[in-house]
Amino acid sequence: MFELKSIILLLFFALGTSWSITFAGDLTVDFGYPPPFWHTAICPPDDTYKTLVNEEGRLLYHYTRSRYGFQTTLALTVDEQAKIADQTLVSPRVPIVQTLRKAEGLTILEEAFALRQAGPAAKTWKYPAARKDGSRMHRNWANPQGNVTQNLSSVVIPGETAIMYNIQTPPGAAVTVVLGICEGFYDQPGKRVMHLRVEGASEQQVDTVADLGKNVAGAFWFEARDVDNDGFINLTVIATENSQDKVAILNGFWVFDAGVKKDDAALLAGKLDAQAGLALYAGDRDNISRNDVILVQVTNTGSADKTIEPKVTVNSMLSLELMKDRIRIDGHEVVLATHPIADLTEADAANGRRDAIMKLAPLTIPAGQTTSFAVVFCGGGWIDAQPTTLADVQKARQNCQSFWENIDLPYGRITVPDKNIQALIDSSIRNIWQAREIKNGMPAFQVGATCYRSLFIVDGSFILEAATMVGAGQDTRAGVEFMLSFQQDDGRFEILSRYHKENGIVLWTCVRHAMLTQSKDWLKSVWPKLEKTVAYIKHLRQLSYEDDTMLNDGLMPPGYPDGGIGWGNHYEYTNVYWNLLGLKAIIQAARWIGNDRQADEWQKEYDDFYA
Repeated sequence: MFELKSIILLLFFALGTSWSITFAGDLTVDFGYPPPFWHTAICPPDDTYKTLVNEEGRLLYHYTRSRYGFQTTLALTVDEQAKIADQTLVSPRVPIVQTLRKAEGLTILEEAFALRQAGPAAKTWKYPAARKDGSRMHRNWANPQGNVTQNLSSVVIPGETAIMYNIQTPPGAAVTVVLGICEGFYDQPGKRVMHLRVEGASEQQVDTVADLGKNVAGAFWFEARDVDNDGFINLTVIATENSQDKVAILNGFWVFDAGVKKDDAALLAGKLDAQAGLALYAGDRDNISRNDVILVQVTNTGSADKTIEPKVTVNSMLSLELMKDRIRIDGHEVVLATHPIADLTEADAANGRRDAIMKLAPLTIPAGQTTSFAVVFCGGGWIDAQPTTLADVQKARQNCQSFWENIDLPYGRITVPDKNIQALIDSSIRNIWQAREIKNGMPAFQVGATCYRSLFIVDGSFILEAATMVGAGQDTRAGVEFMLSFQQDDGRFEILSRYHKENGIVLWTCVRHAMLTQSKDWLKSVWPKLEKTVAYIKHLRQLSYEDDTMLNDGLMPPGYPDGGIGWGNHYEYTNVYWNLLGLKAIIQAARWIGNDRQADEWQKEYDDFYA
């Protein structure tokens, strides 16, 4: 709009007109129509514990893809009559959420922030693994019997249909992989029957009750090998067709150097963990100690002393335990306060949930004075690492702001005069890095902190493009290569079932990244993978002739369109258009790197497809 105004003005001046032109005033962004609900991430970049704060200042935990949403929330009440007056951040670059409440004679400022605390150092494994299907997990799901480590009590469940991991090894390496299974729900055979598949080894099948029994752990050994020489061994657990329950489970797995002595008893007791090149239990993602804090400042704005009786309410679908000085959630997370506790009670809540209520001792605030206290949520389990005094919390608050103000994120590459638009840009950059995680030793740019907390090729491609545009080319290159690690043997990308457009998007993403970074050498290094994807798009076109309708002949087989349209197979154009776009991009790239013969060949395919 600004450029168009300038051109019009220049034209008028060039014509020597005497017209008088008045514009209605500068356009401004005032955020006059905000959404009624919002969530703000407060976690550090690449954090695996992605705490959110809602528009009411509640801390949100344990997201599940169901109508229940967050299984646990934490709310603070200082005065029942207090109303929210405002919510903001310290700055767009500092995600300390400041919720301002007001009541008669009181002003209440709640600051929610996250702080990574020092716990035992995380072990660096010889064979690191990354999950490919999402992050769904149930803690304390089973009760392993006998001399078995309680680390096998939790399970991961599929993001869609199968549990999938990539185990990083030297290309072509042979290792021993052992899967730990413990059924904690069914006590009848046939309920959960699963295929266990590890690359380079023969498939095994298990009926969790018939072969093991309820709460009985079992070990399944595989002599695995990186058959395709890509530096990864694929691990998959999926329910069989005859399984009554189609949800697979996995309690943990181990990776050893080839030739390890088989010993089920020692393995399941956890005695071989130190010997393993990887010992990964379902609940391990929370082993980093992380504290979330609500620091409260209450000011008495009246002319007389005022007494408050704050309370903390933990609402959860998980187990709640009232202890002497804390609330424990799901057996491992705790809620503390820096002010003495007067009472702890439990009560039923809606939708099968429970409330654990922590009432703090009364606080008297002199007129015109301010008092402070804090509530601490520890999700990592290292009890001795928590800030337990107000002085600890206030220091943590300073450290948190300093961390965010000095962090090396790619700010400053894009600047605009409007401060509100600049705030949107800066906060968007911060959010991209907060949603990101490190997987397979590479940064995985994810779409969000809840249901989109995994690799989504369509959305993720635009995030990678944005991150490249602000100068994070090396990070995004690793993100693109992480995306490429999901390619299947036949060249396809199909993270979402029958989401054919993923193939075209990957081609476009790689070409776009190479051109933004002006790196022909990198593009040539991944070219064989892209050639396989082009071949698979050709294969999809051939499949379009094999179904009963002529509607899609020469285009795509029926697939999933997305955009609010159901999961079923549809004859539609979104998969068609994206694969056309991918072919168009790769043809341009072939000419760019001098592969004119290949470009001419693919151009014929594109022209036929487009026609």
